[in-house]
Amino acid sequence: MGVDLFFVLSGFLIAHLLLREWARSGTVNVARFLWRRWLRIFPVYLVGVVLDVVVGFDWSAEERSTCVHEGWSNLLFLNNYINQWRCLMHTWSIAVEFQFYLISPLLIWLTMARKVPMWFITLVLTACSLALRWYFMEMHGFDGCGKYVYDKVYTRMPPYLAGMTAARLFASGGCEAWRAHRSYRRWAGHLLAAAVWASITYIGPDAEAHFLARYEVAHRMTYVCARSLLGFAVAYLMLMTLWGKARLLRWFLSLQILVPVARLSYTAYIIQFSVLDPTAYYMYFKPDDDEATSAGKWARMMSICIPIVFCLSLFINILVEQPLMALRNQMTPTWKWLQSKNANRVGRVLYTATLLYLLYASITFKAN
Repeated sequence: MGVDLFFVLSGFLIAHLLLREWARSGTVNVARFLWRRWLRIFPVYLVGVVLDVVVGFDWSAEERSTCVHEGWSNLLFLNNYINQWRCLMHTWSIAVEFQFYLISPLLIWLTMARKVPMWFITLVLTACSLALRWYFMEMHGFDGCGKYVYDKVYTRMPPYLAGMTAARLFASGGCEAWRAHRSYRRWAGHLLAAAVWASITYIGPDAEAHFLARYEVAHRMTYVCARSLLGFAVAYLMLMTLWGKARLLRWFLSLQILVPVARLSYTAYIIQFSVLDPTAYYMYFKPDDDEATSAGKWARMMSICIPIVFCLSLFINILVEQPLMALRNQMTPTWKWLQSKNANRVGRVLYTATLLYLLYASITFKAN
C-alpha cells in the first residue's frame, strides 16, 4: 500500500514540475527532465546495489551470481522485466517509477499542446489498466498472475495518473469550483475518500484470503480495482489538504519532525534489506515458532533495524546524496544544442524508440 501512496505523490510532483516548465517555456525539455531525475535516483541506488551484494552473505551461490551478472538491469531500471524478483526484488518500484518518468512528458504534451483533458487521459488509461489486471487474473488465477500485474507499469499506473490529475487540477485553480459545492457534499467526499482508503488498507488489494473471498465477484473486483480506488482516494485527500480543507491532515503533514524522515525515506527504502536480511538471519525465525514467539522476534528485529537503517541512511545522505544534489545544476547541461532541428529530430526518435521498447517488453513479457 505504501508504494501506491508513493506513486500518487510522485505523479503529483512530476506533473507539477512539468506543468511549471510548460507554463514558463511553452514546452518540456525531455532530455533535461530525464537527466535530472536520473541524477536524483541513480547515485543512492548504486550504493544500495553494491551494499546489498556485499552483505548478502546468506544468499545461495546461484542467487549471488544472478544479482552480480544481472544487476545491470536494476541500474537501467529494467529489472521488473529482466531479472524479476531475483536481484533486490523490492527495487521493482524504482524501475516502474522511472518508466513513469518516460511516459509523463508525453501525457503533459497531450494535455497542454493537444488540449486533451488530463482527467480523460487518466480515465482511459485506468480503464485499460483495470482490463489488463482482469485479463491476467482470468488467465493465470490469483496465484499465477502476480508476476504479470504486481510490478508492471501498465497495471500500476492508476495511482500515478491520479497524482498527475490532482496536479493539473491544482495548477488550474480547481479550488474555486470546489467551493461552489455545498458543505455537505464536501464532507461526503471527505468521508468517502477516507472510507475507501481505510477499507482497502485493511483488506489488502492483493489479498488471497479475506472476508470477501467467499463472494467470488466481489473478491475479483477488489483484486482488480483496489489499488486504483486507493490512488484516487489519496489524490482527493491530498487536494483537499492543499486547498486548506482537511485541516487535521494538513496539520499532521506540516509537523517538522516528519521532514528528516521524508528526506531519508528514499535511501532507507533502498538499503532496508541490507540490514533486515542479516538481522533476520541471526535471529533465526523457525517455522514451528508460535505466534507469540514470532511476534516477539519481529518486534526485537524492528527495534534493532529501524534505527540502524535510518542512521545508515543519514550517513549515505551526507556523503553521497546531498553533495550530488548540490551539484545537480552544475552537472546538468543547458541542452541548448537540442534546440536545433536536427538534434530535436534525433531526440524525438530516441525518445519514441525508448517508449516503443517499453511497450514491446510489456507485450512480450513472460514470467519465469
